[in-house]
Amino acid sequence: MEQKINQRRIADAIPLYQNKTKNKHLTGIERGKIEALRRQGWKAADIAAEIQVSVRTIYRELRRGEVTLKRSDWRMYQTYSAEAAQTRYEAKQRARQGALKIGKERELAEAIEVLIKEKHCSPYAALEQLRKRFKIPFCLKTLYNYIHHGLFLRLKSEDLPNYRRKKAYAPQKKRIAKRGGEEALMKERRKLIDGKNASTGKWIPWWGK
Repeated sequence: MEQKINQRRIADAIPLYQNKTKNKHLTGIERGKIEALRRQGWKAADIAAEIQVSVRTIYRELRRGEVTLKRSDWRMYQTYSAEAAQTRYEAKQRARQGALKIGKERELAEAIEVLIKEKHCSPYAALEQLRKRFKIPFCLKTLYNYIHHGLFLRLKSEDLPNYRRKKAYAPQKKRIAKRGGEEALMKERRKLIDGKNASTGKWIPWWGK
């Protein structure tokens, strides 16, 4: 009972974001809320419901902010750090922006994201439409590579019109011959041979039986 009261106090102390936009990235305040709720023993599903994101997002965030600390008795333990998660998130965003050939032309990248993600255009159709407004510094294959490697902020492979998920590989079961199967086959074959020799009246050597 006391733990539920403490959880309610923490949730009331930190502002709750209503109507969270889909695919919106977590903010520093939300990461601080995750850290506070995690210290109180909240599960990932409860935190996801509180912040209004998917459970998968919370699990990814917990992995992103995982740090190793040392207790007073010199024992090591792992926990979530909102500061570490925010630092890694910002570093990843800077690396993504620097990897694109469009450089500082974020308007072109945002236009590509809108055409493919919201209007469901193919990458080829998106480039053809944008050639009238922008100077495209990369080819169609390069654009596919950017999407598959996650170099866009809001655009992923799942957003492509004809995206197909790879089927999980199912190892085939090896067929194991039944014990004694070869011996039974040899006996049937020998009976057949003996029957043919008996009908023809030919002499059968002793090693042939």
